[in-house]
Amino acid sequence: MSARGLAFTLGLAVSLMGGGAAQAAAIVVTQLAPLTNVPFPVVLGNGAATYTFTAATAAETGNGPGAALATSGTALATSIFGSITDFGLGATIDGNGLYSFSAFPSRTVIPNSPADDFVGLAFTLPDGLHYGYAEVFGPSLVRFVYESAPGASIVTGATPAAVPEPSTFALLGVGLVGVAAVRRRKAA
Repeated sequence: MSARGLAFTLGLAVSLMGGGAAQAAAIVVTQLAPLTNVPFPVVLGNGAATYTFTAATAAETGNGPGAALATSGTALATSIFGSITDFGLGATIDGNGLYSFSAFPSRTVIPNSPADDFVGLAFTLPDGLHYGYAEVFGPSLVRFVYESAPGASIVTGATPAAVPEPSTFALLGVGLVGVAAVRRRKAA
């Protein structure tokens, strides 16, 4: 490739990296928190939405120790027929599901929480409506994850990918321009 072609290609790559809209990225709020009778709150947006988790007894779940959830502020959880709706691995949480989102102002047992289980979440922050999930396993909050971009769907159990910061792209661009300049000098 000629120096001019390389410079054009590098310039195009740098402009594409820096000129796009922000990508959605899954944000992990907490991981592996043992639950007890003492409330474990997950507070989002300076108190705009709060999810409060506690342990649930085997008598409450009907099949072993599990978890319970209460919501406040704009915090909602997936529901069907007024109870918390839970999901397995790989379910998509967004506004297009057959479930709805409801507030649960009082402590409500998560139905299948003695086993690895996921609850879909929706909450409003100043930038819009976000979707997420809470993974519970017995009396433990395994992780609480939500999408950074408003309206972006999330898949239960998806491993959040690291998203490079804009400064990383800028540094890459500067390095590529430097490589192009060195190649150009050598070709001359």
